[in-house]
Amino acid sequence: MNIWNKVFVGLIIFVSLFFFYFAARVLKTHEYWRSSAKKHEKKIAQLEDEAETLRYGVKGDKTQPGLLQKQSEVHKVLIGRGRVWYNCTPQQLVNPQIGEVRVGTDFPNPHGITDKTILAVFDEQKPKDGGRYIGQFIVKAVDDKQVGLVPCKKLNPAALKRLAQSKGPWTLCEIMPADNHEVFAEMSPQQLEQILPKATLDEYLKDGKDGYRRKLRDYQYLFDTFDRQLSMLVDLRNMAAANKQRMESAVAGAKKQVQLRQAEIAALGKELAEMRRQRDIVAAHQKSLETEVAARAQRVKTLLKNNRAIAAEIAKDQLEAIRRIDIRTASTK
Repeated sequence: MNIWNKVFVGLIIFVSLFFFYFAARVLKTHEYWRSSAKKHEKKIAQLEDEAETLRYGVKGDKTQPGLLQKQSEVHKVLIGRGRVWYNCTPQQLVNPQIGEVRVGTDFPNPHGITDKTILAVFDEQKPKDGGRYIGQFIVKAVDDKQVGLVPCKKLNPAALKRLAQSKGPWTLCEIMPADNHEVFAEMSPQQLEQILPKATLDEYLKDGKDGYRRKLRDYQYLFDTFDRQLSMLVDLRNMAAANKQRMESAVAGAKKQVQLRQAEIAALGKELAEMRRQRDIVAAHQKSLETEVAARAQRVKTLLKNNRAIAAEIAKDQLEAIRRIDIRTASTK
């Protein structure tokens, strides 16, 4: 074996060692990446399970809903409540007699409120500071930053006063908010005492406890019913006031008639007294006349009796005179 063969064999051995080293490194690298890939595959599978859980929730456990269920609930809430505009500012009371008002809104821009839209308006202040339901309005005269609101129904004096005194901000709701158990369940008893009347506070405090569930309210129906009842009561009050005024007028007229009749009675009393006086005078005169008539009748009777006696005497005397005349006449023959 010559020197070149030996050199070639040496080079082959050297190169073989070099390739053996790199083959070992490749195997080591492959083993590292394969073990790393297995770890990442487990992590990916775990993340996929977590993503599945986040997306669809825990199966059979309604207390841990997924993103899709939450999105569905949010969608239902948004669909159920309609569009809402917050932080709206009452800017001008156009007609205080009917409650027409101009309201400014900055968000969103454009606000998207169209003409003839019906909105439920709430004062955003806390109830203790005067925040409450303002009323239901219809949109009129829409601008880029303002909308005109006209009450859908005639407002009573108290509602007009509340509207005029409200400085905002207001919340405009396309649909009347629906009652639900969750909103009030998150409030403490102290917070509930500040916003709820004492007559209904107890049922809200007991809601969700010991199996008790309060009955949900349809506020739109309640407000409409309240408006109708209030209108009827206002009409009845106005009718009662008108009837009272008529009665007072009738009573005043009756009192005036009573005064006139009393004056007439007094005048008639005087006239009656005068007539009685005259009657007594007439009665006394009549009595005296009757006495005189009776006396004169007695005298007439006496005179008639005397006249009859005198007439009888005269007749007797006449008969006697005739008899004597007859005797004398007979004697002369």
